[in-house]
Amino acid sequence: MTGPNKNSLSAVKLATQFSRGDLSLSNGLGGSIGLTIPLVVGVILKHPADGAISSVGALLAGLVASQGYHRTRVQALAWEAVLMSLMSFGGAMLSSNTVVFAIFAAISAAFAGMSLTLGPTFSIVIIEAVLQMAVSSAFQLDFKQALVRSVYVFLGVILQLVIVMISWAFGIGKQEFSTVSKLFGILAKYTEAVVTDAQLPQPPVFFDYQSALGDPNPFLSQAKLSLINSQASEAEQVRVNLVAFVNLTRPLTRDPLLNEAVTSILNRARDALARAANSVLWETKERGLTREFTMGIDSFSGTLAILEALNAPDRLVVTKLLRQLSRIGLVTDSDLTVEEPNFNPKRIRRWRPSIRDDLSAAKAVIVANINLESDAFRHAIRLVIATFLSVLVTREAHISRGYWVFLTVIVVLKPDYATTIRRGVERTIGTVVGVGLAVAVVGGLKMSDYQLIPLIFLLAIGAYWVFRANYATFVILLTVLVVALLEIAGLGVVVTAKARLSDTLIGGVVAIGVYLIWPTWGKSNMYVKMAQLLAAQRSYASALIEATINGETHLNNLNNLLIRARSSRIVAEGALERVSYEPKQQVLGYVKRAQFVASARLFAGACLSLHAACNSATAVMFSDETRGDLEEVSSLIQRFYTQFIEVLEGSKLAAGVDIDIARLEKLSNKVAQDLGRGPRRGSLVALALLEMTDAVRSIDDLLSYVMSQD
Repeated sequence: MTGPNKNSLSAVKLATQFSRGDLSLSNGLGGSIGLTIPLVVGVILKHPADGAISSVGALLAGLVASQGYHRTRVQALAWEAVLMSLMSFGGAMLSSNTVVFAIFAAISAAFAGMSLTLGPTFSIVIIEAVLQMAVSSAFQLDFKQALVRSVYVFLGVILQLVIVMISWAFGIGKQEFSTVSKLFGILAKYTEAVVTDAQLPQPPVFFDYQSALGDPNPFLSQAKLSLINSQASEAEQVRVNLVAFVNLTRPLTRDPLLNEAVTSILNRARDALARAANSVLWETKERGLTREFTMGIDSFSGTLAILEALNAPDRLVVTKLLRQLSRIGLVTDSDLTVEEPNFNPKRIRRWRPSIRDDLSAAKAVIVANINLESDAFRHAIRLVIATFLSVLVTREAHISRGYWVFLTVIVVLKPDYATTIRRGVERTIGTVVGVGLAVAVVGGLKMSDYQLIPLIFLLAIGAYWVFRANYATFVILLTVLVVALLEIAGLGVVVTAKARLSDTLIGGVVAIGVYLIWPTWGKSNMYVKMAQLLAAQRSYASALIEATINGETHLNNLNNLLIRARSSRIVAEGALERVSYEPKQQVLGYVKRAQFVASARLFAGACLSLHAACNSATAVMFSDETRGDLEEVSSLIQRFYTQFIEVLEGSKLAAGVDIDIARLEKLSNKVAQDLGRGPRRGSLVALALLEMTDAVRSIDDLLSYVMSQD
């Protein structure tokens, strides 16, 4: 099967994927405890309905608790407690007036749509609060009753917050050590690819590990935190020297003897890096390697042949890498006390992307997205229309449990075709199966409130456990769970189950229908999103290089540019990905789209390295010649990206692109050699420039292809 049908079915097939690696039993246990306690309290106090609604709030808050890291989770839950209680109060108070509630629901949906521009953590806080409002609207209460209900919801979310804080005492350091382990794992995979792949792979790009290490477990000792930060710094240094080693020795591989020597070093480096990744895992009691990397400069004859084939400056890179590999992971107590680690978590936390810590940047992002070219703004408009109509129609038609239509619209309707179809399929499958199980189990067994509580506890464990692995399975368990909760609240099982099934189907049809009436196809704005990404990265890189040259770091400016660059990259990657599943002719093949994404990520990783260097306490002394070369590199990157943007916007297709890649490569290599022999900050700058050059070359190749197609 080919063409549109195949693409549509590809989107549907995503709903059946099950990711075992995303199963989380710890999330299941923590979330289920926080959900069950308010339910038990409500039943004991003879307020089962209040307890059930409080459990719904705790249920949604448990999903928020899986976002972020340590303190960021608490901050998200604190916001969630306030917003959910307010939305619960508003939903219960305003639901008696159809028009007023429809307007309130539409405004809430607009905020939910625009929150997508602020990142996943903040977005899920807003969306879950809107869902809580939808559930609360099922119960029309007076002021006092609505206030009591909102207090129950507030306490339910606060309970989840307390459970998260208690969980800090368990698994202290697990997340931090695992983060460092992943860094060494990335290096090991890169080394393996260099050895096995015919084509030289892209340099390894680290993920935003500063977000995890910059928000450590509060119970983690300073000694262990210093050890973790030292290991992360060590991984960065290995990354710099490993890439340099690969680039320097690549020409030598034409000689069979030298190729054997280089391959042997890389194989043993891969083994050392893999052992380092395993040695820092949480499950390993000993944090250091059990044995050293046995290959020194004198213990392997091939090393001498490699050194003889290189010039004097390049030999330093090889010997430095070998010395690092000989002691990788072996950080002793004396190492920790000699000098303060280069990686300062407080400093990193100040500049890492965080909407909560930079409200001015968040406002700027939202304002910048208030236009019809923005996916988030178009999504918000669709949500407003779908929500307003669903509330009016269900109220006027007197549809039982009509709030589920509104709730389904919020959950199913997404800013792109593929995710909307996928979520609609997952929601439908999960609801149909879940309703059948709910009628059979909850309705068939005729259990009392106290008998339903253990069932709800087990269902909650399962739902949280599979939430990230497969959404359809989550919906199955969630449907049975919600029906059981509403049974305790006094609503009939059969009526509730049937209403949930019919309303979910209606909401899914409305969501998909609204999207198809006014879709956002990837083909129509893909080049625009790519151009916006390049513009944001151009501004960010220019500011970073200027800060590197002058040694002055303007944190607020860099923060804003970082957030805009990251937001633009997420939007552009989404636009490139969605065309794979759209029933439209693709303007770029999969390989070319993947090439652009890889290039943008490589450039983004280079910018993060520069940002970390700018915030390093270690100074770098630039000679006048090096300073001039850096300024020219910055100017070339700006000019190249300006021309790239003009090509994507269609204004330079006929004239072509005048780019001297060779000049940029020559300057980058020269600056990298000057800085690579200096302290860590200089090494980070050197690697960042080389990565930026690689990204520019890759994008240039891609845009040449784009012009040839047009």
